[in-house]
Amino acid sequence: MKMNIKEIAKLEWEKNWSGKFCLLMSSVSGESYELPHLKIKGASVPKSLYIYKEGITTCYLPQKKVTKCFDTLAKEVVKKNELLVGWAKTLRKATDNMKEMVNRSINSFLEFKNYLEFYELYYKYEVFQVTIKIIADYLPLYLIKKYGKMLEEERKYTEPIYDEIEKFAVKLAQEIGKKGGYPVNLITSMTFEEISEFIKNRKLPSKKGLEKRYKLSALYYDNGKDYFITEGVKELEELIAKKSGLVTGKVKGTVAHKGKAKGSAKIINHEKEFSKFREGDVLITSMTRPEFIPLIRKAAAIVTDAGGILCHAAIVAREMKKPCIVGTKVATKAFKDGDLVEVDANKGVVKILKRK
Repeated sequence: MKMNIKEIAKLEWEKNWSGKFCLLMSSVSGESYELPHLKIKGASVPKSLYIYKEGITTCYLPQKKVTKCFDTLAKEVVKKNELLVGWAKTLRKATDNMKEMVNRSINSFLEFKNYLEFYELYYKYEVFQVTIKIIADYLPLYLIKKYGKMLEEERKYTEPIYDEIEKFAVKLAQEIGKKGGYPVNLITSMTFEEISEFIKNRKLPSKKGLEKRYKLSALYYDNGKDYFITEGVKELEELIAKKSGLVTGKVKGTVAHKGKAKGSAKIINHEKEFSKFREGDVLITSMTRPEFIPLIRKAAAIVTDAGGILCHAAIVAREMKKPCIVGTKVATKAFKDGDLVEVDANKGVVKILKRK
């Protein structure tokens, strides 16, 4: 089915996360954003978009639908605070179960019942991880004061498992690749459903199609159905940036930790770019992960496209007392390496002082 790029772009997407996540694991996200385990009417994000390029995935969500969903959840939490505690406990338990599961023998997951068990557990983990991560941005201040520390601790405890899950996915891909004669990068560019088909019937998608998908593609999730886009993906990204209010040299975002700093902008999208970062530079990235810690220590300030008050960058910036602005949507496109920028994390504004 051919998708209309311009129609999809009209949904006003906002970058939710980005990083070295394979499509295999990211393909579960569409379902998880519908938050079925919460069983709360009106609390669902039925559409999501994933841009995939050479092992890097960027997730976009339609902001109006996210707001409607999490406003609904926040109202329920206001009426019944224990919901929040229950979700946090469920997330921690799912995390512990995931830790145990990813350490099992990889070959055991080539049996469909074990593979299905992993899928269902990961799906559950994702639902509650998404809930805890995003809801903090929608709770009233008095509940943040009451539960903010608890939510932050749960995020710190449960997010690192993503790295273990990615390693698990690569190991599984290696085993399937051996049996199917495909390289690892093509296997990790498959969806959970496609892996399931291989385990049950030993059938793989065409190598040519997977090569094209790995190079650059988009996965559009719409009310329970996945649609792959391999044509016009760059145009789609450009349209999304324009709809997000891209203005070269100036962005606004959410203050994660107050402060003010100046420095040379360094746009970091991948670990391969870490070597260009110097002490006192301003780190501008889509989203940070644990491997970004050495850069954050050297940074004068941190600025991200995605994230809210409980994202990784926000939590680490508060611990290190670094000026930090998150959720700018387009900072990685608004600035260039070497630009002298000022990060005013008191007002939530980043602006260029001198173009390189």
